Amino acid sequence: MTEQFPYPESTEILYKETIEKGEIILYKDESGFRHAFITRGESQNWTNSGNAELNPIDGFS
Repeated sequence: MTEQFPYPESTEILYKETIEKGEIILYKDESGFRHAFITRGESQNWTNSGNAELNPIDGFS
């Protein structure tokens, strides 16, 4: 799966949740914290974000 990320070698998945229309993934790579949304189905369309201002020490809730 990590080959789909912009920087696969440095990608660390921090949180992953399956929802009705796909999956939401929060991850960190060499550019910072990011998120991705993957739609369900045969095409599995990936939408990656730009960098985000997150503080995971406080949690993701």
